[in-house]
Amino acid sequence: MPLPSQLSIDTVELKSNSPTIVSEGRNLVTLARAVPSHRWEATIKSVPLLSADARAVSAWVNSLGGRFGTFTAILPEVSTPKGVATGTPLTSGSYAIGASAITMSGFTASVTGQLKAGDVLKFGNHTKVYQVTADTSSNSSGVAVVNIYPKLTKAVPSATAVTVRDVPFLFRLDNDIQEFKLSAQNSGFVRIELDCIEAL
Repeated sequence: MPLPSQLSIDTVELKSNSPTIVSEGRNLVTLARAVPSHRWEATIKSVPLLSADARAVSAWVNSLGGRFGTFTAILPEVSTPKGVATGTPLTSGSYAIGASAITMSGFTASVTGQLKAGDVLKFGNHTKVYQVTADTSSNSSGVAVVNIYPKLTKAVPSATAVTVRDVPFLFRLDNDIQEFKLSAQNSGFVRIELDCIEAL
């Protein structure tokens, strides 16, 4: 289920949650261990909406049933690459859970900056969104090695399609209770704010 058409996004606050286990000894030395997991968290704020549109959005939010339902959102700026991102990339070879350097074919050949550090992508066989960690260029055969974070959370077969433009995030609400502030002020316009977590 996508965001409703009435909800035009004004701003997005995106957080990257990489959990760790940290302990501190009496000597104040800290030991940290990485937990092999990651989640995107976001606050999506709408542009001012007319009351009728705000009511439609609130009905859509309620239809999610709190944290039960999920929805997709293409986030302005975030889902749009800063790299050229041309061609139709596919994974070249299969990759196991934990891989972080993925060879892809199908890019337009010999392009510098196909993907830029900070761009996001999604593999066709699962819903996790990954971030590109280094600028990537394609060779004369349209092949590029793309470094990602986090490491793969699910194995990816060979020839899996990779989305690098308008990358959709799969979210669920971060709370079962949603609050809608309606006011006669501000000419009847209403802003909607959604706190979301990536649905893993």
